[in-house]
Amino acid sequence: MSVASSGIASLLLPGGRTTHSRFRIPLEIDKDSCCAIDVGSDLAELINIAELIIWDKAPLQHRHGFEAVDRTFRDVCRYHLPDAENKIFGGKVVVLGGDFRQILPIITHGSRGDIVNASINMSQILRRACTVFVLTSNMRLHDPNISGSELIQMQEFNQWQLDMGSGRLPTVSVEGDDDGTWITIPDDLLVPIVDDPIQAVTSMIYADIVNRLHDFSYLRERCILCPTNDAVDNINLHILNKMSGDMLEMLSSDNICTSTENLEEMQILYPTEFLNSL
Repeated sequence: MSVASSGIASLLLPGGRTTHSRFRIPLEIDKDSCCAIDVGSDLAELINIAELIIWDKAPLQHRHGFEAVDRTFRDVCRYHLPDAENKIFGGKVVVLGGDFRQILPIITHGSRGDIVNASINMSQILRRACTVFVLTSNMRLHDPNISGSELIQMQEFNQWQLDMGSGRLPTVSVEGDDDGTWITIPDDLLVPIVDDPIQAVTSMIYADIVNRLHDFSYLRERCILCPTNDAVDNINLHILNKMSGDMLEMLSSDNICTSTENLEEMQILYPTEFLNSL
């Protein structure tokens, strides 16, 4: 069974689902929460027959989410696995993947201490039961087709990323900050500042998009990541305005009609991720 803490990550997994969708984790969660899974349901049976559960982007999930899944698994597995109620995740093998140097749980208006306290490694129940395996080799650097200056450049960028994630880069403080939390980004990773930043970014990443609109390899090789949905909308609109033709808006379905027979079963068979693909 493959799940991920974020929707985008779940789409990259074969048969992947978000953890909230698959395990029915409550959106409003606390230290005593449980997942909405009935012991006799089809989902409980799926959990019982699963031999391995892969949970990607685990550090993004609040620790109370893991604890809720743990309580639920102990409950639904107690009739199938011996002493399941006393075993972590009901005795199921769960692989938690992720990097704590990336995104941690999002706590609205939370301090650094609030975010750390919400992380999985602060869960006393789960931390003692985990075995940590560390990946240390960047497989991209072992590509035989990369050599010379390009390989050196990739190695330097790889080391810079690791140093940044581990907090080894020199930091500076800005006006109003007590501690130095800002780093200096190398000039070769920055887009030159101009009057129109959106034009600067799009012209650098999609320099010839008007003439190569139907070149799928060109489009697959580049993307622009944005911190907010507003920035996404602005950049999309900017690029769309450069293209010829009429704009067509297609709306997706998000849920099963409540008047459908066997509604609960249909919701399990056709999750939101599948309906959005129609």
